[in-house]
Amino acid sequence: MAERLGHIAMDRAATFKRRKEGGQRYAPYREAERDYDEFRRDAAQRLLKLDRGRRDIAERYAKYGYTPAPIFLLGLTQNVPYAGFKDRLESVGIETISARTERPDCWAVSGGRDHAGRLDRQIERRAASGKPTFIDAIGTIGEADPAEKIGRSLRRRPINDDFELADVEVWRLGDGALESFTGQLLKMVMDNGGRITDTHKTRDAFVVQISCNAALLSMVAAMREVIRIDRPMQVEMEDLANSRDRGVRVAGAPGPDAPGILVADSGVAMHPAVEPAFGGLVATGGGGGGGDETGHGTGVAGIALYGDVKKCIDGGRFKPEIWIYAAKVLEKDPGGDTVFAPLMETRIERAVEETARMHPRCRVVNLSLGDASRRMGPGARQHRLGGLVDAMSTAHPGMMFTISAGSNRDSMDHVGPYPDYLLSDAEELRLMDPAASAHAITVGALSRPLVGVDHPHYPSPDTCTGPGLNRMVKPEVVEAGGGYHGPGSLDVVTLNANFASDGRPFTTDRGTSMSAPAVAHVLAMLQAQRPEASRNLLKALVISSARIPAGRPGPLGRPPRGGGPGRAGLLRIYGYGKPDLGEAMYSRSGRALFVYDGRMRLDEVALFAVYVPESFWGEKGLKTVEVTMAYDPPTDGRAGEYFGAGMEYHLYKNVGLDTVRTCYEDLGGQGGRALPTPASIKGSRLDLYPGVNQRKRSLHQKSSYSSKRPNIGAEEPLVLAVVSMNKWIKAKDYEQGFALALALSHSKDVDIYASLRSANAARVRGGLKR
Repeated sequence: MAERLGHIAMDRAATFKRRKEGGQRYAPYREAERDYDEFRRDAAQRLLKLDRGRRDIAERYAKYGYTPAPIFLLGLTQNVPYAGFKDRLESVGIETISARTERPDCWAVSGGRDHAGRLDRQIERRAASGKPTFIDAIGTIGEADPAEKIGRSLRRRPINDDFELADVEVWRLGDGALESFTGQLLKMVMDNGGRITDTHKTRDAFVVQISCNAALLSMVAAMREVIRIDRPMQVEMEDLANSRDRGVRVAGAPGPDAPGILVADSGVAMHPAVEPAFGGLVATGGGGGGGDETGHGTGVAGIALYGDVKKCIDGGRFKPEIWIYAAKVLEKDPGGDTVFAPLMETRIERAVEETARMHPRCRVVNLSLGDASRRMGPGARQHRLGGLVDAMSTAHPGMMFTISAGSNRDSMDHVGPYPDYLLSDAEELRLMDPAASAHAITVGALSRPLVGVDHPHYPSPDTCTGPGLNRMVKPEVVEAGGGYHGPGSLDVVTLNANFASDGRPFTTDRGTSMSAPAVAHVLAMLQAQRPEASRNLLKALVISSARIPAGRPGPLGRPPRGGGPGRAGLLRIYGYGKPDLGEAMYSRSGRALFVYDGRMRLDEVALFAVYVPESFWGEKGLKTVEVTMAYDPPTDGRAGEYFGAGMEYHLYKNVGLDTVRTCYEDLGGQGGRALPTPASIKGSRLDLYPGVNQRKRSLHQKSSYSSKRPNIGAEEPLVLAVVSMNKWIKAKDYEQGFALALALSHSKDVDIYASLRSANAARVRGGLKR
């Protein structure tokens, strides 16, 4: 029987505020001389042209009562602090709508009273002073071409004379302005034979679904408020393989306090293995009742419920420990494809809201779906559904989301052979919306290789790869998903929704759709063990337990060197690896896990100390230290900084706790910006991989250090410094929740747990120090 040792609690040793320095400094425009008289004239002419264009549109659409908002685009020449630059624009009458647009380094803004004159005067002052100001960051002034607003699916399959559905993304103006615009749009649409079928609004997004033809679509694209028009999200399902003829024996139902998983999918059939654990259908609208027309949702639910269905079959017993709730958000159209209709955002948001209200123990939401027309590319802004997941996660602090990375459905032969193409930047490999959600755990797929190769966890040839938004580590983890193109293929065994008609309860399926619910199962099982734990701690435990499989094909199997492309490639494909429920739940004699679950104020530094005895460092063999952190700040798709708060950590060796504190207290920095490592202790910083510049992009951070002969003594503890940064949160009393998992392990079969627990027991400190 596997060891079941409790994780060791880790307390804060100190917490203190960061010392702040002066405000933002702007670099000279492209570090070259600029003719500001010419720039003044050009800016004035462009703003005048934009105003004339707005009046022309107003005259053309006067019968609909449409008055375009004074929206235009500012192209920037340098990185700017979101809050500070936004304030400077407001000082000249320019309101920021979004610091994230379809164009890199471009802000969408709205002119106000005398904004042209006030901007002109600021340019004049900049020329006279000779000192860089926010004016140096402004490069171009213009607007979006209506043709640029047509999305990928619509470009591939245009709408012609027939009326079809289209999703119209609109800049997130104030509620009053949006209400006025929607009324004007409604009149235009109805007067031209169309209709509005649905709308969806969040804090940072607004979408209107309309029925239109080509002529009406062209009119809508000319509206200043419109960002993008595309066909509704679509997803195609893999065909299910032949069913397996085995019986089902279910041993009772979950306990009344058991956790739950919401499967937002195509519905769930009342399969014999599901029925005892079915908590209910969450109403989301749509036809077809609560059944599962595609079989996809039932297959996903089977894995979410049992984790490994094949293991249950082989053992001859199904024992559900989790409740399953179903939200039917996918429907089958007459042509046989599964489509998102009406707005996917509407259905998913309603399902999550109702689940949070009616089923508080259901804290895990699985989304095994994705839209191939919306992929996360370099410099892209957050997609709509990914942004909605982040917004829902913020609104419901207990909820956890698992999302499939997506499938590269198109043949990758044009890129190269397997597995080489997984290292490419091909567009077909990029994460599908909503897989780039920052709050969610995104899951890639593993599969079995050819017969005769003794490694069961090669990356699936169908899986999508990272990185995610702002190049964060995505997917974070991988799980079994099947899908090897060759003999010996073993897809994932799951439940057959058509068991009643064909008499076979099991079937096989493939793809990241089957991987994500396996991680949802792990999260729910951890919740059952630790019902009071924050989602940050549960996610940190899952990611801490993950390991990249040792058996890897081709170029992925070569040992990565340093911080080069080998390691970066593994991160993009495997993330942090395959989770292990046992490792997440328990420490063992050869691996001790220190955990912390708490909160801290912004622009503070928190210090943690872990004392490691000489018996650990001195024992021959490979010593490994791993640090995992998870936190969950609010997000805003319009802000230059997507996260409202940032967090990062550094681990120090051979230096005292008081020394680290003194060095950080003496180190000043600009508010909202990361602190550099204090120069006096830089040599004591442990060289963790991935490095801080890579890991701090993510809300789920993990890095490690391994050595057979580490230059680390037992006289001083390992000191973990956690730094928080306020990006744009205005609430003075805001505290950021976060969790840590620091693991120490040894390659030899030696008992390090007892000595580590004993070394730290005498030093446990009560309470939080400020």
